[in-house]
Amino acid sequence: MRIVVPREMAPGENRVALVPDTVARLAKAGFDLQVETGAGVAAGFTDDAYREAGATIAQAAAGLFGSADVTLKVRAPMAVAGGVHEADLLKEGSALIAFLGRDTHSDLARRLTARASAHSRWRWSRASRARRRWTRSHR
Repeated sequence: MRIVVPREMAPGENRVALVPDTVARLAKAGFDLQVETGAGVAAGFTDDAYREAGATIAQAAAGLFGSADVTLKVRAPMAVAGGVHEADLLKEGSALIAFLGRDTHSDLARRLTARASAHSRWRWSRASRARRRWTRSHR
């Protein structure tokens, strides 16, 4: 199963969906992990740290989204340069895990349900130790 972590595109977003120590655990469990180049820089993690943890560093986000069985993001997919929307790049039948908000009737919700299974981190228990690890912005 391929898990991908694209770089966050929202202005001012410093978090990354997976930190290298979690990548190492997932790689050890047999998952194929791909991280977009620069995805962890704002949170203090280099591409080399992800590479050493077992991830492959990918150059283009479009290819990442299209090859993923599971896409992990902090923020919801959004429109990027050139008018392309990240949700439209998801592989059909894949899963997206991100903070999606609660509006199930938005344009984003319609885009996501047309292509993928979307899971919002807001629905997970706030007491979860794993959630704390996924959402921390700095080490």
